[in-house]
Amino acid sequence: MNSAQPPSVFRTKPIMIVVAWIVTLLISTLPTIIWRELTGQVPDLLFWTQLALLGIMIGLSFVWKEIRGLRQYFIVFLVLYFSERVFGRIGETSQWESWFGTASFTSSMLGTQLLRLGVAFVMVFTMLIIKHRRSEFFLVRGMTDAPMEPIRWLGVKAGAR
Repeated sequence: MNSAQPPSVFRTKPIMIVVAWIVTLLISTLPTIIWRELTGQVPDLLFWTQLALLGIMIGLSFVWKEIRGLRQYFIVFLVLYFSERVFGRIGETSQWESWFGTASFTSSMLGTQLLRLGVAFVMVFTMLIIKHRRSEFFLVRGMTDAPMEPIRWLGVKAGAR
């Protein structure tokens, strides 16, 4: 195991970690769960508030240099949330219901998976726009025969592949 410090390029500023965690918690399902438990329902405004927060954070990343490195992170979440909403609305249309509604488990599951696939395509396209190459966002096969670092609590010994 190499004990040398990584180059400063790879060091993450503590403010970035704090901001990333706060924003991640605020845009996660945590506010939805809390709101549902306290009031019994979730207002549609919560989704738009979360999107607005991501938009604000993207804007702030242009002027606040300490979080500039999080801009792509916020953009990816914005696109993910928006595409989830769009494909969710498609799945609620009467046409979609007539194609994949209650006919059978197989057709219902096909409809669900097509919607998921649509979101996946949007995300891959977004990552290609942001990173330009599949390898830059890990959409390639890795080194499957690479030796692992030991992880004692999982029982992984040094050199395991």
